[in-house]
Amino acid sequence: MRLPSRLKRSSLGIYHFRVILPKRLRPLYDGRRELKRSLGTRDPRIARSMAYALNAERFLIAMPTTSTTLPLSSADSWRA
Repeated sequence: MRLPSRLKRSSLGIYHFRVILPKRLRPLYDGRRELKRSLGTRDPRIARSMAYALNAERFLIAMPTTSTTLPLSSADSWRA
């Protein structure tokens, strides 16, 4: 099964979702260049569906808006 390129598997078998932040969004995330989020699963099918959902959320965050606020679910659940 082919997995999305943003989906990585750790040495323990847990899948993580990674995304590179555009330069214009980095100040909103304390200058971080990349965000990572553990998906908490070892099942590639579950990880793949979760990655697609997170990728859609990432697309919505990256869309230009008139305000600089982000949805709380996006900003709070990511780590460097």
